[in-house]
Amino acid sequence: MNNTRLLSVLFPNWLWSLPKGNGRIALTFDDGPHPDTTPALLRALDELKIKATMFLVGMRCEGHHSLIREIESAGHAIANHGYNHSRHALRGRRFQKESIQQTETTILESGVTMQKLFRPPFGSFDFTTGSILKELGYRGVIWSVLVWDWTHQTPEHLWKRTQRRLHDGAIIVLHDGHPTTPTMISMLPYLAEAVHRCEWTFDRLSS
Repeated sequence: MNNTRLLSVLFPNWLWSLPKGNGRIALTFDDGPHPDTTPALLRALDELKIKATMFLVGMRCEGHHSLIREIESAGHAIANHGYNHSRHALRGRRFQKESIQQTETTILESGVTMQKLFRPPFGSFDFTTGSILKELGYRGVIWSVLVWDWTHQTPEHLWKRTQRRLHDGAIIVLHDGHPTTPTMISMLPYLAEAVHRCEWTFDRLSS
């Protein structure tokens, strides 16, 4: 049993993938918003007719409320990725709770609707995280497809990594706001074509 499967057994209340057999794929983006990359990402998703879920970093939301509203206006779901992109595991209850709540407050100041979904930075969480999420009415979300798109590689190589891992019910995690984000954006048409060929659909996550 690989590490992801083992963790999904130990933490069954977290969402690791969508139910198989329904032909649904969840495309998710962490680490935004960023004024240098998010607008291009939104344009690409609009051209490909993909609706995604954006897990936003609270600190990056400060001063970018109009950009957050653009994300919602484009039809994407908005969710919580913690305040300053620090690992949450073993950081204690106070740190973790404040990180989630501060991010929620900052996002909602933009006047948008936020899904009560939380993805911990680096996928780093512990039993305390789950307890806090239950208290705050959140659902924890991880992923089933991770392709290291924050590392330097060609769009073709990135697509090959993605293609090998793609499956019915996949929750794919990609990253906004990085120097490699333009490469990731260039890979999206390959992904859209493959999903269409399989007669699957892209679905936003909801709480």
